[in-house]
Amino acid sequence: MYFTILLYHGVTDQKSEGIENFSGKHLYYRDFITQMKWLKKNANVISMDEVFYLIKNKIKFPKKTVAITFDDGFKNNATIAAPILDKFSIPATFYISAGQIGKNNPFWVDIIENSINKTSLQEISLNLNVQKKFNIGSYDEKTQAVTKIKKYCKKISNEERKKVILNLEKITLVKTSSKTCKNYNIMSWKDIKNLSAKSNFIIGGHSMNHEILSSLSIREMKINIAQSIRLIENKIGTSVRHYSYPEGQKIHYNLNVINALKNNNIVCCPSAINGMASSRGNLFKLKRIMVGLGGIEFPYKKILR
Repeated sequence: MYFTILLYHGVTDQKSEGIENFSGKHLYYRDFITQMKWLKKNANVISMDEVFYLIKNKIKFPKKTVAITFDDGFKNNATIAAPILDKFSIPATFYISAGQIGKNNPFWVDIIENSINKTSLQEISLNLNVQKKFNIGSYDEKTQAVTKIKKYCKKISNEERKKVILNLEKITLVKTSSKTCKNYNIMSWKDIKNLSAKSNFIIGGHSMNHEILSSLSIREMKINIAQSIRLIENKIGTSVRHYSYPEGQKIHYNLNVINALKNNNIVCCPSAINGMASSRGNLFKLKRIMVGLGGIEFPYKKILR
């Protein structure tokens, strides 16, 4: 039997400028309200704690079961999404990159987007192992450039990725901070504590600074996971049992990562691989549906099966 884990990143009330949010990572709030209202009426929405309990104990899932999750830790999770979830009494899990919380440093993917979006240049040449020329004069050219640069950065080491990002900022003459765009704002620890205090919300880990865990050395990866978990636990005063992999595709985690998570008392860590989750599946390989991102639609029909 299959059930649905929905993966969101942000919920926004902002109108985009240029190519900002072209990927649909931040869902428009009215669409999110429509989706939550529909789920409240038509589905059986449960928490990731309940997902773990049902799978662990091999209990049959109720029909139309759905779990809500958010990755990264954007400010609008607390200011826009959480009040909507509260309104409909819907549980959710927020997986956060602990080292980013309360900081003015945007996620590296947002730096790429903003660098290309805000530059006045019509073309750039960037070293992606070999020198690559990008025409960025039009909307489509900008989105294509961002997509290609992101794709490359997701396949290289953390240190190599930092060099690419710094070089991109230098070439485009664009310096990005979380104040650059409201959608780039990240939650504070006060926001996290407020969410954690609510019985319908769970706080989980998502690395320190959105590092791709499989790109780190085994030692670095183990330290990163342990630090991210301990930091959250120290800030919210409760244990962390849930986690999600940054990027979350097959190449972004492995058995070493899974074992490190288990050694830190993590009981469930879904991927970001698109699809329905199996009620008999591995708790560290569950699939999710990334609503909005890349044009992925809300799975009304799949939920009702």
